[in-house]
Amino acid sequence: MKIVIVGGGTAGWLTAAMIVKTNAILKKQGLQPVYDITVIESSNVPIIGAGEGSTGLFQETIVSRFKDLGITELDFINETGATLKMGIRLKDWNGIGTEFLSPIQPSDTFKYNIDLNFLSCLSNGNVSDASFCGYLLGRDLSSYNFDRIKTTGHHSYHFDAHKVGKYLKSICIKHGVKNIDGEITSLNRNSLNGNLESVTLKETTEVITSDFWIDCSGFARVLVKPMGAGWVSYSNQLPVNGAIPFIEKYETTDKVKLETLAWAQPNGWMWRIPTEERYGSGYVFSDMFTTADKAVDELEKNIGKKIEPIKHLKFETGRLEKFWIKNVIGMGLAGSFLEPLEATSIHTTIIQLDTFCHHFLYNDIETISVDTIRNKYNTHIGQLVDEFRDLIQLHYMTNREDTDFWKFCKYSLQKTDSVKYVLEVSKHMSLSYLDFDSSHGSAGWGVWSWTLAGLGHLTKETADKTLKNFCMYDDSKKAYEQIIKNSKIKAIPLMSSDEFMKTLWNKKLGKR
Repeated sequence: MKIVIVGGGTAGWLTAAMIVKTNAILKKQGLQPVYDITVIESSNVPIIGAGEGSTGLFQETIVSRFKDLGITELDFINETGATLKMGIRLKDWNGIGTEFLSPIQPSDTFKYNIDLNFLSCLSNGNVSDASFCGYLLGRDLSSYNFDRIKTTGHHSYHFDAHKVGKYLKSICIKHGVKNIDGEITSLNRNSLNGNLESVTLKETTEVITSDFWIDCSGFARVLVKPMGAGWVSYSNQLPVNGAIPFIEKYETTDKVKLETLAWAQPNGWMWRIPTEERYGSGYVFSDMFTTADKAVDELEKNIGKKIEPIKHLKFETGRLEKFWIKNVIGMGLAGSFLEPLEATSIHTTIIQLDTFCHHFLYNDIETISVDTIRNKYNTHIGQLVDEFRDLIQLHYMTNREDTDFWKFCKYSLQKTDSVKYVLEVSKHMSLSYLDFDSSHGSAGWGVWSWTLAGLGHLTKETADKTLKNFCMYDDSKKAYEQIIKNSKIKAIPLMSSDEFMKTLWNKKLGKR
């Protein structure tokens, strides 16, 4: 089967790498690789690469799933200029001067009916200590130890998307993926079944044929849009629709933290992501309450320095109505776009690829109805992105009302049913994983818990009440003390954030 991926970047080359991995698995089974892969990308379409973060799923993909492709974590970090991500620091979201941490990993007991570790830490100390990663994040520690090779694995990555795409491209080409530089001018569909049969390239008028197509062309959606995939808008549930990405150079006095900073601003929020060379930053805002130029002025006033925007981006949050239509799938930003809060983009792409490979590439498609697989795929991925929309909306359910934007979020933003439910239950008791859908890739309680506590929707009083209701209150203090004791011992050999960055800058990561 011939598969053509339209669009490079992180999504395009991650897609290619996942299908190469499929070929590698088939080869281990004594079968010849059955998927011929081509990536069409245009050198005229720039990748912004201001700075991007990811969830723990991306780290697991790099370390475990891509091992057969010759990828190691140390190579990935050294080749892409990536840094570790221990979690997110959310500043000023619940009022000027407030902040809370959202670790990259949940507590060890998050899948229990009652999350004892989370509630014990909320009741007795810092709630983020319920996760070992949160313990490290709160103390500016990395997950790497001093031999610079072994790692606890409690992290994900910050990176420049351009460099990651370039790195994955080099790996894929080594494994036989073909690469064409070109732009698509027209689509040629089968008049009987509506499948996409070929595309025509702009410069050469070359016609490229394929059995299956994956659209990774970002907001352009050059395949799925004309195929009629439809669009489900989130503009009534998520309040922002513009972004200003920019670069911040490191100062000699900077002590770089291995965290994403999400800093609430008058009309949205700012991200700051540390890569090896500099910060990738940006301001996500609502143009109902400010303009791009005014947003720059707001930001410069708050951070105390001049910025030079790479560009002004206008976007609509939402997702495709049908991610998979006929023989075309919309992947990455071509499939959905949520603001960068909680780093859901690459996570969603990996889940899309997991599901596609499992239900399509690994199965005998001649004996299974493609319509059945396609319908299941569209339902699953649609629900997944809807759940991430709900998670992001929760961040705007704050006590801030110092600007018209924050008043709008507090009083007028159209709450989703899931957010309404979570906020109502949290008034009376702590939620658990039973209150959330548990489909493959969904965020669930383990991720929601940090924001609910950080914004004050779950309090010490709520934790105490829940622990008492389940006869766990008397044991919670001992549980908290044991959590801290265990984390303290595990953290002894680990580098600080500052030590990790100096090792990275000195090009000694993984070298003795």
